[in-house]
Amino acid sequence: MNENYTYRTDGKRTIIYNSYYENTNLFLLLVTAIIELFLPDKDSFDIPVVIEIFDTNKKIVIDKKLNVTGSNQYNYFIPRKHYEKWRRSYAIALCLMITLQLLISALVLYIFAVPGHFNPVAGITFLIVLAMLLLLILKFWRQRKIITKYEIR
Repeated sequence: MNENYTYRTDGKRTIIYNSYYENTNLFLLLVTAIIELFLPDKDSFDIPVVIEIFDTNKKIVIDKKLNVTGSNQYNYFIPRKHYEKWRRSYAIALCLMITLQLLISALVLYIFAVPGHFNPVAGITFLIVLAMLLLLILKFWRQRKIITKYEIR
């Protein structure tokens, strides 16, 4: 099992879901999302994907990337309740952080060009802030791409 994931059996199917979105309140999710965004990683996904497996008699293995081996009868989806929590916490935090990074980038670029007269320290600072901004935008874009890939129920 992947970290933070739990399962429940419902008749002939097993539902595997991220317990983080089931048990955590919205304020804690928002605080966690904001703290996580200070060091952005384009490959970390916080989307609450659920796996529904219909063939529960076999030995099934789920890796860290949520790939299922051992069964061909499975389905990925995002529950509406989990999606709403994700949208209210991580998506809002990502948009706020991207806006903040844009403002900081513009300020540092202004300092680099106008009062700093192309100061190398201000230029390096601008490049670092711009790289962090690009990583945040890439992370948000990849997460939205996954949202469109999986069904939202």
